[in-house]
Amino acid sequence: MLRYRDGDTAAFETLYQRYEKPLFDFIYRMAPNAADSESLFQETFFRVVRAKDRYRATALFKTWLFHIAVNLCRDFPEAKAAVISRIAFPIPPCRWISHSKPRSSNPPSRGLSGPCRRTSALSSS
Repeated sequence: MLRYRDGDTAAFETLYQRYEKPLFDFIYRMAPNAADSESLFQETFFRVVRAKDRYRATALFKTWLFHIAVNLCRDFPEAKAAVISRIAFPIPPCRWISHSKPRSSNPPSRGLSGPCRRTSALSSS
C-alpha cells in the first residue's frame, strides 16, 4: 500500500489480486446476497483508492482493508433501506405559484402548491 500511495499504480493491482478472493468471501458472509456483496466489495476498493493519500502504516494493510469492509457491511442495511424508501416513496416536488400581485409579506410557505402547501388551519395555529 505504501508503494501505491507513493504513486506506483502496479502496486494497486498486486494488492487487488492478493485480497480479491479473501475480501469477497468475507463480505459475502456478511451481505444478504451476491449482488450486494459485489457492490460492497467494489465500494471497499473504491474507498481504498480515495483514501490512499491518508493511509498510515500503523497496522497491517489487511487489517485496514477489512476494517473498511466491516464498516461498509455494518452500515449497508440502513443505507440500502434509505435508498429503497426514496425510490418507493418519492417526495412530490413543490412548485411555486406565481401571483400577479404579492398577497402579503408572509413567509413563502403560502406560495406553495401541491403537498407542500400549508392549509389555513395549520398556518393559523
